[in-house]
Amino acid sequence: MADNTRSRSKSDKTTSGVTEMQTIPLHIVKELLSVQESNMKSFFVAYMNSTNSKIDNLIKVVQDLKTSLEYTQAQVEDLKKINCKERLQNFQNNVCSLFDKVDDIENRSRRNNLRYEGIDEETEYRSESWQKSEEKVTQILKDKMNLPVDEIKIERAHRVGARRPGKARAIVVKFLNYKYRERVFKQRRSLKGTRVFVREDYSDRMAEKRKELIPEMLEARKNGKVAYIRYNKFIIHDRPTMAYGRLAYPQRQSPSSTSYSEAVN
Repeated sequence: MADNTRSRSKSDKTTSGVTEMQTIPLHIVKELLSVQESNMKSFFVAYMNSTNSKIDNLIKVVQDLKTSLEYTQAQVEDLKKINCKERLQNFQNNVCSLFDKVDDIENRSRRNNLRYEGIDEETEYRSESWQKSEEKVTQILKDKMNLPVDEIKIERAHRVGARRPGKARAIVVKFLNYKYRERVFKQRRSLKGTRVFVREDYSDRMAEKRKELIPEMLEARKNGKVAYIRYNKFIIHDRPTMAYGRLAYPQRQSPSSTSYSEAVN
């Protein structure tokens, strides 16, 4: 009897629970489903938007890489068409041409100069003054070269080069104009037999080039030729001969005349 009572009680509870679940309104269930559906849609939309944005960025990067690669390929094709060796040679020729022009400008700036060697230098002073150097040159012009110093104007005279014990440095003399310089230079032979000699003033590169031509000039003179160096050219020709009572001068040759560009190449 008691068991029947318990079983009946359990059955009643189950029946009442089912009855309670069945009592939830249908519109509430629909609202819950609608909210869940809306949330799912929002999630998928956000996910898809993020994915599409990443794909768009990736497409843009790929397009940029493609454009850059096409530009690089075009440059490579242009380089293939251009002879790099020829361009380098042209560049080198231009640089050498500039060197020649600079050297020419420097030598033109020295055209009124003469360089005196062998003039004693005072050693009791740290450095000989310009005035003292000019006085020594003026004395040589007057006493040894027999030139009227009042008619030849010196703009400046000074020692050049590093000081060496027991050896006098050269004096570079700048005359007021080229005519004065030429007048003095033509009298250079009057210094023969003295320790003093005068020569033209050139740039270091020009002086080195002239120095290289000296052995060739001496060899030509030894062979009876007339040979001398003018600027950066070695002039050589045969000695004049008598023809019909007149001196016949042979054609002059200039076998050695090298520019900076020719020396480099």
